[in-house]
Amino acid sequence: MATALRHNISQYQETTLGSPNAKSHVQEGKKTLERELARAKISANRVAVVVANEWKDANDKVMPVKQWLDERRFLQVSKTST
Repeated sequence: MATALRHNISQYQETTLGSPNAKSHVQEGKKTLERELARAKISANRVAVVVANEWKDANDKVMPVKQWLDERRFLQVSKTST
């Protein structure tokens, strides 16, 4: 999907270069397509985490980054205080 969106970005640039407001049209279209690409990457990442968690037992599940950072911070504080 990402390669298709990248292809759409370049194709959009090529087709709009002949118009009088080509630069602004290209920039607006490129921003829109780049946002769609970013959303697709986020969705793919979320799906990958869910699939990875389905194959793991409770002790090996992928944890959210915020939770991991909180636990890491807690462990570092407890390690330095002992």
